[in-house]
Amino acid sequence: MIITATGIIILTTSKGSLLAMIFIAFFALFFTDIKKQNKISWPFFLLPAVSLGIPAILSAYGFKAELTGNLWVLFSSFGERINWMWPRAFANITTGGNYLLGRGVGGIGFPQYFGEGSIYNAADNTMVYLFANFGLFALIYIYLILIRLKRNAQNISSYAWHCILAWLIYWNIYGLTTNIIENPFFTFFLGLIIGAAFTKRSDNLHAPAAS
Repeated sequence: MIITATGIIILTTSKGSLLAMIFIAFFALFFTDIKKQNKISWPFFLLPAVSLGIPAILSAYGFKAELTGNLWVLFSSFGERINWMWPRAFANITTGGNYLLGRGVGGIGFPQYFGEGSIYNAADNTMVYLFANFGLFALIYIYLILIRLKRNAQNISSYAWHCILAWLIYWNIYGLTTNIIENPFFTFFLGLIIGAAFTKRSDNLHAPAAS
């Protein structure tokens, strides 16, 4: 059953979620020191810039993914992001906006259906989505949250900290090919993480009591 389920996922557009799961499992098995000491290591600060940088560089240099045969079956959706979605997302930013400030909230994604349907773009990358909305300030906001988490780490229980790290990994890996901001399930956890970053009380962040 596991093999069948894995095969089905690989043949659909949910490969990013599977990859994120593998990264989380790898982290849980081998990076025990970071988990025990409630730390955020440098990869967590690097990943948001990489997640934005990859689409930006591919779009700027006009790179095109030419997929045929089995490669098209496996990676056609990723090829569409490279060839169409990401380049148009960056092109749209300069339509009524700029790279410094972005297009403003609602400048990309589902809100475009209400007035800008002709240039609708789903972004299909969380950092591209944030960049289109807030420009370079998107990175500032993300790093502000990470810095606050780093400073507030000792006020967060190990149980909550493990959940936070797992979500950050999921955000960066799955978010590379998906806009998770418009998903209520993921933004619920984003709100919890922002709360953990800025809270000054550790009582609210302890592991649940054993029954």
